[in-house]
Amino acid sequence: MPSVIIQPSTKDTSLESGYPNSNRGSDPTLWIGRYYIGFSGKSVYRALIQFDLGMLPQGSIVVEAILKLYFNYATNSSIPAYITPFLIVDEWDENTATWNNGPNIDETVFGSTKAVTKEGWYGFNITNIVNGWISGLYVNNGIMLKTPEVQNFETKSFYSKDETINISLRPMLQLTYITGYPFTLNERRFVKAKSTYTVYDEENFTDVNDCSAYDKYTYFVYNTSENSVIIKLLISPGDDLWIEDGNEIILDAGKTVALVPYLFSQYSRLSYKNKDVGKGANITVWFEAQV
Repeated sequence: MPSVIIQPSTKDTSLESGYPNSNRGSDPTLWIGRYYIGFSGKSVYRALIQFDLGMLPQGSIVVEAILKLYFNYATNSSIPAYITPFLIVDEWDENTATWNNGPNIDETVFGSTKAVTKEGWYGFNITNIVNGWISGLYVNNGIMLKTPEVQNFETKSFYSKDETINISLRPMLQLTYITGYPFTLNERRFVKAKSTYTVYDEENFTDVNDCSAYDKYTYFVYNTSENSVIIKLLISPGDDLWIEDGNEIILDAGKTVALVPYLFSQYSRLSYKNKDVGKGANITVWFEAQV
């Protein structure tokens, strides 16, 4: 299958909460993560990045899209930064974007999470996002890279498109694709719900969803805390007898998982509890169904 590398990015910048009105669009390095939040102040960084897909042949279907960033500095290499790419839904200008006026994101549409520790190349799988751009399902406003922002001194920096010495280490997007299969995307309607839960030692459950009207559905679970959580997908034919659909999943700090049922039943929910006794956690759960 053919592939193409787009390098560098069209535009990129980072946002900093400690300097909420400052723009970093021309910086050669960009930051991601939480540096410090305490009595003396706070500093959290998020990065924005966008690529022009114009060199991709018309009618292509992307088999794999990998965003590659070269991280050149780690505040503390023993503290991983769990970085996730999210779809940006608003337009933004790299020369004016700040923490206070930065764009919004769709947290239900994201790529693979990477645990960044030391310097070097890291790849983030954003295949679903890129295919959404080329099919017209999403507008290409780029992606935001952020962590759960719960761990001090996790900050990492990467070379931006404005790096002038190590130009081969600028951001790149590697696309593997097939051609000759143009397709149209029929209109689809989605049902979405987002909830947050506090996790305890005892097993608890999310809200019950009636899935009888849906063609397919997915639970996305994002562990926003520093402790691991045990997650299970449960299904029921009548909201009174619950069975496990698949194996339990250990969801580590900063990680995201997508759960799709193997069997279809009218009702579904998730169970959750702490992996380690006495170490509480928090999770965000998205339920997304296609009608």
